[in-house]
Amino acid sequence: MEEPYSALGYFYVGDGGGEQVRPGVPDAVGDDAIVDRVVVEWREAVANGSRVATCSTLLQRDGDVVGMDGVSPITFTVAFDLYYLSIKHRNHLGVMTSIAYFLGPDAVTLDLSDPLLVVWGAGARKFIGDRAVLWSGEANGNGQVRYTGVGNDRDPILNLVGGAQPNVLVTGYHRQDVNMDGQVKYTGAGHDRDRALLSMHRARYGACSMPIPVHKDVSGDAALVVGGRIASDVCLAPWLSGGMNSLDGAC
Repeated sequence: MEEPYSALGYFYVGDGGGEQVRPGVPDAVGDDAIVDRVVVEWREAVANGSRVATCSTLLQRDGDVVGMDGVSPITFTVAFDLYYLSIKHRNHLGVMTSIAYFLGPDAVTLDLSDPLLVVWGAGARKFIGDRAVLWSGEANGNGQVRYTGVGNDRDPILNLVGGAQPNVLVTGYHRQDVNMDGQVKYTGAGHDRDRALLSMHRARYGACSMPIPVHKDVSGDAALVVGGRIASDVCLAPWLSGGMNSLDGAC
């Protein structure tokens, strides 16, 4: 199975792109079971944070981000230097560290679920208990979560299920599946369209202190955590970065 982000319009740099999952990897169970894919980027500490290395990675249930064999740490070919780390997911807003880290011969381990780890942007992550997570509801890939107006995230969901028949259910791996239950629904129990509205409402009235433009939530049951676990929810982890109509991503 090839990485899905090229088909979604993501442009890789460096050696990234076209990564293939090794045979047998999707069969893993328990904490090391593969639950999704994310893109990891290293960006220059100078030159306006230009990307120098990218790759598609696998996300384990326990939050580890690993290589295509399902277990190995992620490796990059870059010059020894300082870099920012960012991470992107198909339907969550991206996040990027605001501190540059030295890449050299030794491994770098980052826990983006740690609320004390500093990232770009005010309110760039949502907080669930003692964990920082990514804002969800980004169904069209424009780097914003928007419920109404041009570029909103409801219409892509409606378009996928058929437009004229909003009660249709579509199964599969889709960006519009913002609650990550394997189904895309516009109406009914477990539908996806209100995820953007919930994200913006919680950004404005929740515990996070942000000057309310737009973000990405991991509200409700489907959570992307950077570095830890939330019950049995999807988690994101140890080695990763990065008008109330909309929320803007940090990278």
